[in-house]
Amino acid sequence: MRRRTSMFTCLLASATLLAGAGCTNSAPFGFLNDNDNGAETGNTNDDGGTTVNDNGGDSSIDDNTDNDTNTNDNTSTALDSDGDGFSDEQEQTGIPGSDPLNPNDTPENPIDSDGDGCSDFDETHFVGFCDANPNTDGGSSDTDPIIVEDPDTAFTFSLTVARHADVSFSDSQIDAQFADAGAILQSAETQCADVATDTTFARDGNTALFTAGGASLTAESQLDAVFAELQDVKIVDMMVGVCGVPADGDFSIVLGCATSGGSLVITTIAAADVWAHEWGHVQGLAHRDGCPRNVMHSFEVDTNAVNAAERAAFLSDTPSGFAKVAMLSTPSARIDQLAKTAAESLPQWLHRLAGKQYIAGVPTAVIDHMHDDATDHLLAMLDGPAAEGYHQNVVRMLGFTGDARSCGPLMDLIDSAAGELSFGGFAALTESFLALGRLASHETDGAALAFLIAGTDPATWTTRGANWTYRSHRDQTARVFMTRLSVLALGLTHHPAALDHLHALRSLTADDPENGVVFADQIDEAIGRLDGSALNARRAGAPARQP
Repeated sequence: MRRRTSMFTCLLASATLLAGAGCTNSAPFGFLNDNDNGAETGNTNDDGGTTVNDNGGDSSIDDNTDNDTNTNDNTSTALDSDGDGFSDEQEQTGIPGSDPLNPNDTPENPIDSDGDGCSDFDETHFVGFCDANPNTDGGSSDTDPIIVEDPDTAFTFSLTVARHADVSFSDSQIDAQFADAGAILQSAETQCADVATDTTFARDGNTALFTAGGASLTAESQLDAVFAELQDVKIVDMMVGVCGVPADGDFSIVLGCATSGGSLVITTIAAADVWAHEWGHVQGLAHRDGCPRNVMHSFEVDTNAVNAAERAAFLSDTPSGFAKVAMLSTPSARIDQLAKTAAESLPQWLHRLAGKQYIAGVPTAVIDHMHDDATDHLLAMLDGPAAEGYHQNVVRMLGFTGDARSCGPLMDLIDSAAGELSFGGFAALTESFLALGRLASHETDGAALAFLIAGTDPATWTTRGANWTYRSHRDQTARVFMTRLSVLALGLTHHPAALDHLHALRSLTADDPENGVVFADQIDEAIGRLDGSALNARRAGAPARQP
């Protein structure tokens, strides 16, 4: 224990100096060394990260097997010959919604010659969801349809449910969510094209309890453990930075996550339309962003519209064993609905972005280039009263300004949290850690980096005071959560002192089994983000999953 305390003290001092001197690991950092043959595989000139001699991120570099059809391509970006947003490899292996090598057929506007709501490519390749006949809902032929053609067809999903043992969510709440999710699919929408879908959801048996993963999931390995539970629906309190999103920008709070042909994990705060959305993924459906009220929209909530192909999926048994399950696509989110308009001032636009709720945080594509001229407006918004989720979005946007002036207020927000928090307050506290991680590399005094490094010692939150509670997060559970968030945030800093500290901390967890159980998985994943190995962290053959 004395050794652990000494290491924390030393690393905290080195972080404050932003030099890493005195107690740093003598081994060079992989992403700073041009010839260190680091973490990436199959490349004899690999530097383990981002260097001028790096040939990319493919598993077999320079052997012409880099997952596309270009034998001269040795980067990790797959060839897209027609520029339609799908790689040649994806088009040739059957990504839904794209027509191979047809530049007029894009992920956001697939060709639908007969206007039945199913793309031509889907009709050709995914028998059972739709076919080339606009008068039928599916099947390999009109005489042998897989989907019943009767427009009044009804379908009930009888689903098994489990919740984490520390999560409070009653059977009546579960039944209400199921009832509301069905009503959403059955309701008529006027803003977007909508096909009434008589789908209902019912709980099958008693709600089970599980202890795997945790009430709040902050590592993919924890999410793996929850998905391994046998039930169709698993309920937790919170998910942060999980669900197959290795990019730093996508690292946020997630309301739900699903595997195609498998099951879903949902948070207690998720609305009924998010339950329907995630079950759509289980049924093999991809995101569809053409209208903000689409149930399968990639970031919108408060939705209820489905098209004919989606209706067919919601009126079918859960698919398994065919291409659509394995090829669950993720087109880039359409952000034109969120972009700043010519008529909007900067404050008006920021208020509009902050005033919405999202499935997985304000989309990165909207805020990735947010300039520091937004900082003053956002800090003023952070000081004012806000609706649920508002401050969470403000904090997330602050993290993308690159303006270190926000670090002090964000640290104050964390330190001042007290009492029983609403979800909005809890989410704002959570996003504050992530924002500090993104801003730490823009500092000159190292205060945010030192704050996060100190936070990776659980004892910090005993003396500093985690004086807040939220649902299952109380006392030691709250302190452990803040420890994990500190670790995750260091993985977003792209700072060499953070990587050094995490490696040292990982060694210490091997000598301290109690703390190893608390956050060893988070340390491993944070290191993976810093050294680049997280890009290939998902196990080969692991099922695709997405919010």
